[in-house]
Amino acid sequence: MTTSRSETGVRERSLLWHLIAFGAALTLPILIFLGVVLWKYAVSERGRIENAALTLARAMASDVNQEITGLAAPLQVLSTSQFLRQGDFGGFIAQLETASRTTGATAILRTRAGDIRAAPRTYHTARFQSLPSAATSVAADPPGLIAISNLFVDPATATPSFMMDLPVSASVETDLILTLIVPTTRLRGRMERTLVPPNWTAGIFDTDGLVLAGNLDNDDDVGKR
Repeated sequence: MTTSRSETGVRERSLLWHLIAFGAALTLPILIFLGVVLWKYAVSERGRIENAALTLARAMASDVNQEITGLAAPLQVLSTSQFLRQGDFGGFIAQLETASRTTGATAILRTRAGDIRAAPRTYHTARFQSLPSAATSVAADPPGLIAISNLFVDPATATPSFMMDLPVSASVETDLILTLIVPTTRLRGRMERTLVPPNWTAGIFDTDGLVLAGNLDNDDDVGKR
């Protein structure tokens, strides 16, 4: 009995399709299993990275809080000055200079509008017309509560900074603010003590979303969103 070429071709194609189907039946479960494993690994890795980022953020927040607490202490001490209470701003200048040397920042006494009442003699107050409105919006907080400003450029030094403001009163003037002008490099120095993983970028932002400091050794991103 003879078989035509067409029948032989049909059987060969049928066998080929059966082999393809058989191979697919073998490999498809493996591919599905591999996909599930990779998906679970991606979820696990993402969770690990998120936990590491959260831990890092908490460590940075703790470090920055320690820095702010350390800077707040001299302001609290200055607020109890007898020179301030008596309105002797000339005598108060020496205390402002001592606080500035101690903190590495600049302590001044000003009005809410930005007019300087007392400042260290090395601080060029002649260049102070008024402080930026974003930096002077200190709420009418009760005495003893320190407010922290957003990023601003110190008009006397052209340095990116932030301010710590403590409302105070003197015998001759009641609506005054003790201000500590802090360069943002202080925050970067604090961040350098936190162990940021290689190839990670970390930053501190103000309430406007502007960069105050980053872990990289440059200031190019300061003031950017």
